[in-house]
Amino acid sequence: MATSTLILQYIFSGITSGSVYALLALALTLIYNVTRKANLALGEYAVLSIFCVLSLTASHLDLVPSLILAMVVAAGASLVQERLVMEPLYAGEETSVLIGAVGAVFVFQGLFLNVWGREAHSLPRFSQMEAIRFGEASLPSQSLWVIVIGVLALVFVYIFISKTIYGKAIMACSQNTTAAKLMGINVSRMIRITYIISACLVSIAGVVFAPLITIDFGTGLSLTLKGFIAAVLGGMGNATAAVVGGLLLGLMEAFVAGYISASFKDAITLAFLIVLLIARPTGLFGRI
Repeated sequence: MATSTLILQYIFSGITSGSVYALLALALTLIYNVTRKANLALGEYAVLSIFCVLSLTASHLDLVPSLILAMVVAAGASLVQERLVMEPLYAGEETSVLIGAVGAVFVFQGLFLNVWGREAHSLPRFSQMEAIRFGEASLPSQSLWVIVIGVLALVFVYIFISKTIYGKAIMACSQNTTAAKLMGINVSRMIRITYIISACLVSIAGVVFAPLITIDFGTGLSLTLKGFIAAVLGGMGNATAAVVGGLLLGLMEAFVAGYISASFKDAITLAFLIVLLIARPTGLFGRI
């Protein structure tokens, strides 16, 4: 296969996974901006949604209503976590919030293990459409689904944040919580809305990505780490940079896997991130 074809194939692969990482990074960033705390249990919502879709489609419910119901379940779980675990810890030390989030991860993993078992699962592809060919390179139909749905989700979030009253209130809370309270904004409500949006984003990311990977009870933490790395790579707290960081992370992994080895992609990616943070602690683009 020609070098140009290989490069194009790696780009397709990188953009596919990068689209998922972008949604995960954006979800993490939205919560971080409003609370100044990172929710390391976020990837568990993706796994919860995937398992819900698996169970619902096995009961002969179509994919779209299954996804909608899964998003509702994930949003509900996120609200429970926020109210019972995270909210009481916001005023405390960072370590308290971290421990609370890790505790939530173990609760989710225990639930997944007891309900769906240790076996690896995967969703069927969304369609049987043939791959789109660009010369010798090809873009699988599921990758196209991932990219298109990812773009639509990002556009929806942009419109919601920039054009709606609730979105502007969330932006105000992100910039200055104290000033937002003085302006009469219910900050607690904005945090809950942000949790719902983030849960829906990771639900979409997980379900569209699931046909391309295998899922088990421990996958959520891996997804969270990918999103966290992408957010830090772009610049923690910068929503646009988080999306770009997700795409860059996906491309980096694809080229490392293609030219070196798939077994080294995580190690090399983390090494690059460490070097970058030493040279530029605010990430590639910094925080707006």
